[in-house]
Amino acid sequence: MQKVGALRRTRHTRLWFASLLTVGGLALGLASQPAFGGVLYTLDFSQQPDGPATNWLQAQGFVLRLNAAELHPHFRDGRLILHTERQMAGLFEHQITLPGAKRIRIHWGVDHYPEGANWERGINAVAIAVMTSFGTETINSGSLFIPNAPYFIGLFLGQKERADKVYLGKYYTQGGRYFCEPCGVQVRETVVSDFDLGKAFAEQFSIPSFPGVSGVGFQMNTKGTHGEAEAFLQKVEYLSE
Repeated sequence: MQKVGALRRTRHTRLWFASLLTVGGLALGLASQPAFGGVLYTLDFSQQPDGPATNWLQAQGFVLRLNAAELHPHFRDGRLILHTERQMAGLFEHQITLPGAKRIRIHWGVDHYPEGANWERGINAVAIAVMTSFGTETINSGSLFIPNAPYFIGLFLGQKERADKVYLGKYYTQGGRYFCEPCGVQVRETVVSDFDLGKAFAEQFSIPSFPGVSGVGFQMNTKGTHGEAEAFLQKVEYLSE
């Protein structure tokens, strides 16, 4: 059985390549709030038997993008594990319709950070990130060669980033935001991130109404780093408030 560290709690359609093309940052803090709303959607890996996970994920409606299959998704000790020893990026995405979802709660952790990952220095690699897209309107990517995508918010676990910053990507600067939630997580430690999507969306995007959650995804990206990376997801929940 894999050793699990102390449990910590912190605040906290189509994703295309938005989550994999990131650089730069913008300072802004978001306050932590407890989640009291009902659970509207749960992605729970805790009851899955050990073994390969690709077929199960595809049966749930997930589409594998880029090098997702080469991240060797598998179940171990009630967790979904992603692992690589090379530089690569993979995204697993699933379209859902959750107009009433305003919060996200994630049980997750990192067993090995990719060496050199540091968003403060423009190396925007992630051992694990969970992406949420909103609505169906596509926002300009900022490049003629990269497809437009809906608004999205990405949460990731990092060692060297700052919790008081909102990070912008190299592309999707109009419609994408990234948050380290939380930062400084120790390896093999399970954390629970509880993040107010509705509040963050209202603060970051100047549109009159909240369009609702339209997609969920998760990714690993080790481009620009060295060595291996391994991370896990145990459960992802969307809540009404």
